[in-house]
Amino acid sequence: MPATVRFDAITNDCFTFEGGSLSHTITQKAYNGFDIRYRPKAASQDKFLLTFSTLNNVYEQHKVMLVGTGYEESVTFEGLPDEAEDELNIGDCVIGKAKAVTFMLANNGDSHVKFRWN
Repeated sequence: MPATVRFDAITNDCFTFEGGSLSHTITQKAYNGFDIRYRPKAASQDKFLLTFSTLNNVYEQHKVMLVGTGYEESVTFEGLPDEAEDELNIGDCVIGKAKAVTFMLANNGDSHVKFRWN
């Protein structure tokens, strides 16, 4: 017998329940994925207690704490291979042959930044 799950509305501006409807029917022995997006508005930690319940069953109420941390960096690396955030992995290379990797540096600040590569 399928069960209908109802999520309570998210009232925190930094978290968004993706996919529109807050009510979903889940079939027996099935898994369903749900997307929640975190978009911080300041460099801080945001929390929200998400509750959801199974309709017509007062004993089935669950709570999940959503926690997200917003931070701000003046300079960030973007487009690193394998979607890495802080590591430039060039991968396997044939001896004697050069291999190039492309990435970008983004200046997120309000002033110029000078780089010096060793």
